Amino acid sequence: MFNPFLQFDPRLIQRFREANRRWLISQSYDRGNSVIGAQDKTALLFSDYQDKGLAIVHLDALKAKKLKDRFAVLIDLEFEQHRDRIKAILQPDSGYSVFTSYTSDNKLLQKQLDNYLAKHVERYIKEATSWRISRDSRLRPTLQVIFGELFVTIKFGREQRQVRLSDIEKY
Repeated sequence: MFNPFLQFDPRLIQRFREANRRWLISQSYDRGNSVIGAQDKTALLFSDYQDKGLAIVHLDALKAKKLKDRFAVLIDLEFEQHRDRIKAILQPDSGYSVFTSYTSDNKLLQKQLDNYLAKHVERYIKEATSWRISRDSRLRPTLQVIFGELFVTIKFGREQRQVRLSDIEKY
């Protein structure tokens, strides 16, 4: 399972506060379980926001899903109890593995994505689209995060598909 996100570093708490990105949304993150050392832990993803309204939209989207996410919560980094709780969750013995919706190197990520998705995208296009792509054509799928969920965007000519990464991985 492809996981592009970095583990949450405790120093991010202060950096987010300094950047006026005080709002975090916590949610369960199944892809985090694919990281070595995190398989026996509950994986969480933190997404940061400057705007409380946008954070609440993200939270509402999580709560609207059929399977309610019990880890979906709004965190205010200006509230000391919230910061203390995050610090406790980040401890190695906490039972949690926490990720942030950031990547380290976009060029490396694109290369990894191209390698990882090549066969999946090829099979998806054959089975789920009417696109006829020549062998010498090269598609470059891109990754997008929407409410903490990863989507792959595939463009061919004037057509475009946006598909959940988890759905592409089934092909």
